[in-house]
Amino acid sequence: MDIVMSQRTAMKAGALVEPRRADPAAAIETIARALRSGEAELFLVEHGTRRYLLDRTDLDRISPSPASSLARYETAERIARLRIGHALGPAAVELPEGATLEEVTSAVALAGWRPVLVRDGARWLAASPATLLRAMMAAPAAHR
Repeated sequence: MDIVMSQRTAMKAGALVEPRRADPAAAIETIARALRSGEAELFLVEHGTRRYLLDRTDLDRISPSPASSLARYETAERIARLRIGHALGPAAVELPEGATLEEVTSAVALAGWRPVLVRDGARWLAASPATLLRAMMAAPAAHR
């Protein structure tokens, strides 16, 4: 399989997705519900001049451990006090327009398997290990 494909082809294959936008001052519950239900996979947060991508691993990182002695209502209360800005990790790696799928995959690997942003004109697309894997699994079926 030729891994060098255009952004349009990569988007059709599911390797690049358009993340939903989120405000860093909003409550974490607004994105937690969407991420846990599968309604959204990635959120783009623009904080100043930096861009961040949030996924489920970021929620797991800031959520209280399920093994803690907190009661269910205490856990919910603590999460309700958190804002999206509390979940921000390192800024997302940004790739220029025209990046090949091979370059995107390499960037995801070099970023510690964190999602990366790819410029597409005036908008940003995102690639995560999950979207890349889905695209690679679907690619052989598309060439039959």
